[in-house]
Amino acid sequence: MELALALKERLEANGVKVRLTRNGDNGIVPEKRMTYSEQWANLMERKEFAAEQKGHLLLSIHTNSHRDSRVSGAIVFYSDDISAGLASEIQARLNTLGPKKRQVEKKNFTVIRDNPMPSVLIETGFITNEHDREILISAQDTVAALIHEAVDRFCQDLIPPQPENQP
Repeated sequence: MELALALKERLEANGVKVRLTRNGDNGIVPEKRMTYSEQWANLMERKEFAAEQKGHLLLSIHTNSHRDSRVSGAIVFYSDDISAGLASEIQARLNTLGPKKRQVEKKNFTVIRDNPMPSVLIETGFITNEHDREILISAQDTVAALIHEAVDRFCQDLIPPQPENQP
């Protein structure tokens, strides 16, 4: 949550309107363990929320885990061609955080597929890996800055430069 709030602050400082599915311990995600159908419905609520807000981008931010504590590195997932560019921008920057250099992965995850806007799911690192955990705990602002840079760059590529006013 702290990472999402740090990213929100950075984006808003640049005039970006940001909407979160939660602002603290409460939000769209319930506290209880969910069935598969409840999980699916919850993911659909997130997608609907983004569409209702008329979002230009959807960033779904998570922390990964693995049984093998040696598994590390951020992974960015996308499901369509327009989102691939955003995923690549974010992945390239997050790869600077550690020795593991991952590639973006195309997946058909519910929250990022069939959205009207570019959508990515960001696994910021593995909480089960000592190196990643340290970054996720002590360098959240750095991670937020890297994601912010990637979003900014992606948006610059989408919006052509405006011609200067000529007399």
